[in-house]
Amino acid sequence: KKLKKIAKKYNIHLLWPNCLGFADTWNWLNLSFGSELSKKWNIGIISQSGAMAVAITDILESRKLWFSQFFSLGNKTDLDETDVLQELMDDRETRVIALYLENISRGREFLERLTQITPTKPVIIMIGWVSERGKKATASHTGSLSGDRLIYEATLRQGGAILTYELGE
Repeated sequence: KKLKKIAKKYNIHLLWPNCLGFADTWNWLNLSFGSELSKKWNIGIISQSGAMAVAITDILESRKLWFSQFFSLGNKTDLDETDVLQELMDDRETRVIALYLENISRGREFLERLTQITPTKPVIIMIGWVSERGKKATASHTGSLSGDRLIYEATLRQGGAILTYELGE
C-alpha cells in the first residue's frame, strides 16, 4: 500500500506484484524474469499469470512464432488488462493480441477497448475460470472471484474476442 501511494504521488505506473514482468522484442527491452529475448514478431501477450506467460511464449516459439511485447499482470496493483490492451492497440508492431485472464478489473472499460481493437486486430482470450479446476487455480493464484462464466463469455464475444479454453488452441 505504501509503495502504491508513492507511485501514485509521482505518477509512476506499477506492473506488480506476483508477475513475470514485461518484455518488448522490437526495442530489445527485457524487464522480466524470463530468458533472453527471442526474435521480433507481431503477437502481443497479456497474462495475469507469469507461469501462463512463459507457457504461451514457449508454445509460440515451438511453432516458430514470437511476440512483440508481453505483459505479466500478476495481482494488478496499478496497471490492469485494460491499460495494457490500450498499449497493444497503439503498438504498430503488434498485429494480434493474446490474453490469459483470471478476472477483469474494469469490465465496461475493457469491453469498450476490446470493441475498438477487434475490427483491426484479432484478440484471442483464454479465460482461466472455465472449469472447476480453473476456478480453484484462479482463486489460489490471485484470490480473485471469477464471476459467472456465461456472462463473461457473452460479453467478450460481443466485444469481438475469439475465446479459447485450452493453451494449445
